[in-house]
Amino acid sequence: MDYTRQFSDRVESDSYGTAWATQEGASKKPKHLMFEAHADEIGFMVKYISKDGFLSVDRVGGGDAKTARGRSVDILGDKGSVRGIIGNSDIHIREDRENGKAPKVHELWIDIGATSDKEVAKAGVRIGHPAVYSDTVEEFGPHRLFGRALDNRVGGFIIPKSWQDLAKARNASLPPSSL
Repeated sequence: MDYTRQFSDRVESDSYGTAWATQEGASKKPKHLMFEAHADEIGFMVKYISKDGFLSVDRVGGGDAKTARGRSVDILGDKGSVRGIIGNSDIHIREDRENGKAPKVHELWIDIGATSDKEVAKAGVRIGHPAVYSDTVEEFGPHRLFGRALDNRVGGFIIPKSWQDLAKARNASLPPSSL
């Protein structure tokens, strides 16, 4: 919002975190255009903290509990990001060990290396905090990238840059295609 404000006539937001900016057109019958991007994340939310320091979670978004085991997460806590790893009970003590079923979300736990709920609290993690996969953006062949929330990040970069180009064109009375 701060970056886009310098190229906008108005920048506004609502209580849900949705933000929008407006540039007034220069012609008598200006065209109305909308650029849209989203910034959601698939992840988890801390639902319960055991006395032993393990975090029970619930899904946020369309995450798949079947693919969660063994994945690193960053819990966005009060004191910053806290790294954890998702696991569930060992297969040799689970009732479903014969059929190898994937765990349900309520069977997943995050381990942050704490030995008690007090250590979890000292780390700044509490019920309600979100946890997202700690994947980073990586190169994938010579001309591709992959990574967590890459669509959000790219959209969040392209729109303000396009907005800046439109403002330059408006101020110079040039059509945007001439930039």
